[in-house]
Amino acid sequence: MNKEEKIIGREKEIEEIQSILNRDKCIVIHGEDGTGKSSLVRYYYEKYNCTYKYMYEFTDLELGWMCNDQFYSFQQPEASPGYIMKKCVGDKVLVVVRNITHHSDAEIYEVLSKKLPLDKDSIQSMNSNHHIIIIRSQEFRELEHVTHYLLGNVRSDDDCTLLLKEYLEVDLTDAQMEMAKKITQGNPVFSKMLARYMNTIKKDTVGYLLEKLQSHQEVSQNELIRLILSHFQTDKDFNLELISYCCWFGPYFCNFKWLFKMFPNEKLDELKVFSNTMEYFGLWRQIKITENSIKIEPYRSSVKKVREQIDNPDVYFKMCLKMISALRAELYEFQYECLLLSRHVFYYLRSNEYRDNLNKAVILFIGSKVFDEVLEEPDVNTSLQWIEEALPLIKGTGDDHELLILLRIGELKSKPDIAKYQESLEHFRQVEHLNKIYEEKHKDPVIEPSSILLGIALCYGCMNRVEESIEIHKQILQLNADNEQAPPYGISLTFLSDIYYNLRNYRECLYYTTLGIKFAQNCELHDNVVMSRLIYTSAKCHYQLGNYEKSNQLIEKIKNMDIDSDKIDMYLNMYDNFVRRSKKPNLLKYIVTSSIVLTIASFIVYKYFKK
Repeated sequence: MNKEEKIIGREKEIEEIQSILNRDKCIVIHGEDGTGKSSLVRYYYEKYNCTYKYMYEFTDLELGWMCNDQFYSFQQPEASPGYIMKKCVGDKVLVVVRNITHHSDAEIYEVLSKKLPLDKDSIQSMNSNHHIIIIRSQEFRELEHVTHYLLGNVRSDDDCTLLLKEYLEVDLTDAQMEMAKKITQGNPVFSKMLARYMNTIKKDTVGYLLEKLQSHQEVSQNELIRLILSHFQTDKDFNLELISYCCWFGPYFCNFKWLFKMFPNEKLDELKVFSNTMEYFGLWRQIKITENSIKIEPYRSSVKKVREQIDNPDVYFKMCLKMISALRAELYEFQYECLLLSRHVFYYLRSNEYRDNLNKAVILFIGSKVFDEVLEEPDVNTSLQWIEEALPLIKGTGDDHELLILLRIGELKSKPDIAKYQESLEHFRQVEHLNKIYEEKHKDPVIEPSSILLGIALCYGCMNRVEESIEIHKQILQLNADNEQAPPYGISLTFLSDIYYNLRNYRECLYYTTLGIKFAQNCELHDNVVMSRLIYTSAKCHYQLGNYEKSNQLIEKIKNMDIDSDKIDMYLNMYDNFVRRSKKPNLLKYIVTSSIVLTIASFIVYKYFKK
């Protein structure tokens, strides 16, 4: 792990690339899969007389500018590559654009040109210390004014020999070496995989293997992948099911701990052996970040070949998407990791490798959550657009994601940014109906019924249909009467507390507020912020009922709570203003204020609508 990579037979190419960058400041490196384009650029940056202080990788059009380790300190909305270049005027900066393959050239250019100096005049006026490398499988038609460099296979016979010997642990005869070179044709990735595979088989079968591959020269890479998969199918060092899942983590790097979370039934030591074996065969490399943190960077072309050869790809891809969705829920509070994970999903949507409409719908479902829940500046409209695109693909299938997608549409339409409460209500009612049908058929609902009812109650509240909202919340309390620690039970108590206070029914408000405080004390999902809000409501009720001493005692209790001092000051100021207003005649009516709706709705979404 973290062994220095060797780049064999590329000295001339590296010198030429460096010369072009020094002269033109921008280059497009293109070539077929497996020629080692990314490895060459990484080696150029890290090892070949380079003095770059920063490298910025732009790896996809949607999220790439937010997912860069080297510029983590610049993680802010304006931190595009162009911003970094302006920020680091006196430093050498290398910007690498790669993995952007599934959009039209015109679309790629339109997006990139907003973040990078790409037109001819902008490149010419760019700082001489700043270089841009664009890695592509083919030429970039929109950048005809930029020098294109075709990276082919390793060319010289001696270098092809060295390439194989770098990874071989067995001795080949001269004839076998010649056959191996003819098969691999100097392709770095293929050479590594073949050499490593030959290390694992009996020496007297090497000749037969080479003859077999040479007789199927046109499909020899695919044949080798199949041999690797079948040979290690039952080996303790290699798990076919694991690789069938993990090959979908091909476009971008991931964290080793994700594997441990996604495959909890696998022992940690066995997962480490599996990961080391993947590295051995050139499917990915492991980068040790800290003692307990390992980053995995797949070799995209190698893993792509594996995806093409595994059996039942639809099944494994579907399960992989479900695991990604579940893992996203676990990583919810870690925005940066959520972004890193989500990029894999975006990649498959754009690449059309989603296999069928169901998988495409699941990708759109996960992507919708990214726009709304992960980005620092949520884009609710795009989130709704994605999820509405998913519904026709899955409607009528009976898959549990149909209900989740309908639920999400209802959830998004009930947000203040969209505020289509009647439509939202109709979606929630539809989910309620389908959920009952699913439960009758499978003996288990897809969605907890109380969660659906919470959405319905929220819509009624936003539409000022107070009695109906109260009725639904009481229905939720009744459903959870045997489990008073269930999260929906606590949320409905908070809603009812707010509703009755705004209706000036202070005794009823106190009843539900007291139950809410009791719930918060016994449920870890309700933190001190929620508790303090309930206590503040209780203090106001006691004041309105003339129990001023009790009201002041509750305010004193807030002063001693373990919450931010700013929040304590906020409550004290609000209470002072409340007391001053209450001394005058006051007409109150039921209003579900936007702040309450936002607070409660976001809490619901965070805790109970994520899946």
